[in-house]
Amino acid sequence: RLADDGRYRIADDFRVEDLRSWPLLHKISLHSWRDDLIPFLATSPLVSELVLAGHGQATLDFSGSNLTQLSVDLAGLSRLVLPASLDRLILLGSTDRPLQVEAEGRGRWLAVHLRESVPEVAGLESASGVRVDGIRQLDLTELVARFPETGYLLLFGAPGLLTGVPALREFPRLESVWLCDLFGYGPDDLPGPDELPALTSLDLTSIPAEVAAAARKAYAKHPRVQLSVSRPRK
Repeated sequence: RLADDGRYRIADDFRVEDLRSWPLLHKISLHSWRDDLIPFLATSPLVSELVLAGHGQATLDFSGSNLTQLSVDLAGLSRLVLPASLDRLILLGSTDRPLQVEAEGRGRWLAVHLRESVPEVAGLESASGVRVDGIRQLDLTELVARFPETGYLLLFGAPGLLTGVPALREFPRLESVWLCDLFGYGPDDLPGPDELPALTSLDLTSIPAEVAAAARKAYAKHPRVQLSVSRPRK
């Protein structure tokens, strides 16, 4: 794999095309844009992972590639076209403009990873799952607006504050939830099992103690939902 990171920086005259001398190349990490990147990916079926930061592009079209995992910088990006082969999309950084994503089945086969916040993204309404790391403050209604049909939510605080928890009821396909190191809500905010008809797994780690107690009471003996509660905080 090629990693253009803190220990190694490629020269200005570097050509992605030269990587054909590495027949088993499977991952490329770049911190700048290269005009020959897209054509190279389209004719390199073994390259399945790409990390692209500092690209400075408004539109990126990877539809001709065979990528299964893509990490891409949001800065300046307004349109992103994904290949049908992709199963994991990692959105890096932040942006002040809407992002339109073109993905098969509105992202039905995609796991979407975010950091700290939820960008204004459209086209991933049916994402199979959403993970948000490093949360300092998050309103769950933002996730409902961007990913209403997601099947799972993995939310990890820095630790952080989580609001809009009752909005969990608005995810009709939600099967699994994991909340970790997130506070700012009470026992009445957490929906019960009958309000989440598709839920089969609920993991609560390092959450308010009173919420943990209410969850145990509501879910512990429910035959459909597997419950895990650990490290409740006072």
